[in-house]
Amino acid sequence: MEILRGMDFTDKDIQEALQACGPRVQACVEFCLSSTRGEYFQADTDEEASASDALRSLGYSLEECTRALELCDFSFTSAIKLLLFGSDTDRTQYLAKTHFRKHCRKVAKKFDPSLTFASVREQYANRALADLGFETRVVDFGLHAGDTTNACFWLCLAAGLAASNWFPDSVDGQALPIVVNTYLTETRAMDLHLLDKAAAKSIKATPLGMLASTLRQHFCAGASSVLMRSDMMVRIYQAFAGLQEDGSDRTLAMYTRWVNRLATNEFADELVLVAVAIELKIRILCIPFTPSTATKPWVITIYQDTISAIADNRNVYVGNNELANRAAASLWQRCRGQLARKEIMCCNAGSLAPCDTEIEVAAEVGAAIKRMESSGDLLAE
Repeated sequence: MEILRGMDFTDKDIQEALQACGPRVQACVEFCLSSTRGEYFQADTDEEASASDALRSLGYSLEECTRALELCDFSFTSAIKLLLFGSDTDRTQYLAKTHFRKHCRKVAKKFDPSLTFASVREQYANRALADLGFETRVVDFGLHAGDTTNACFWLCLAAGLAASNWFPDSVDGQALPIVVNTYLTETRAMDLHLLDKAAAKSIKATPLGMLASTLRQHFCAGASSVLMRSDMMVRIYQAFAGLQEDGSDRTLAMYTRWVNRLATNEFADELVLVAVAIELKIRILCIPFTPSTATKPWVITIYQDTISAIADNRNVYVGNNELANRAAASLWQRCRGQLARKEIMCCNAGSLAPCDTEIEVAAEVGAAIKRMESSGDLLAE
């Protein structure tokens, strides 16, 4: 109801929407919009179809949503988790019970130094070689961007966008801050792989650090941020609330506190990746760190809005250690294919979009898989 009031619908329309549609936010929004236009809205009484629609609003295809609901006995909560973890049942079983509890904590988790151990970096490199066919160099951008901390995702997002063919005018929704274009251009001029394990003061105020901080504030800081915008809240808050399995309900106030923490010191998670991919019109691919107790490597997860056409040169890659909520680094890849172009892959988020040179390469998964399968030189997932 708070979301609907925030969209300036009348209490009368909201009450009628709740009576007709129940707690399904997307359906209530459509009901209220129809009412303001003087149109008749037929509420969908099929709970399975309604759950599928809610999942599809996160960017997943109808086929993905239907399969997830069937695998989860049509539990909306379980299906959300399964999709966010790449439809990987092993990974979901390992993480689902505790992973999203951080949404409700009051203090962000402290950094775990084990995330940068050589064994973690080695697994990223080995996984990239085994699944994508690329030799890699791991680069750690650290935690600090601007005045914020636990900013590893945002630093790697900034690096990934800079390495890709993405530009601010690719976004047709909420306008990005003007300085994004300047920071993006300056970051593209940097030699990012030289920042491996650099001191925080050497990164946070650089164009990379400032681009990361600016993007973070754009998405998370204040009432006008992307995650607090009504149309994005219809998608993300619905999923946030749906992740509740026990305890008190996940209220809008809890969501707001979580977003506020994300702006300064909370680690980003899968819901943030969903929102970023949808808003910036990019494709994010997550290469997860797999614990030694797992029976097989966890699958690479894709976040994108399937109704949007995303070019392969706007892919962003994430290498993520979910066991401690932080990725270790970025990957500087070298391709063994015939044509060499320069690209960067970041291990919490990095884009692998082509640049102009012909020697060093790191590839976007979509294009890489196609090249691997056609050439036989590289191994596809």
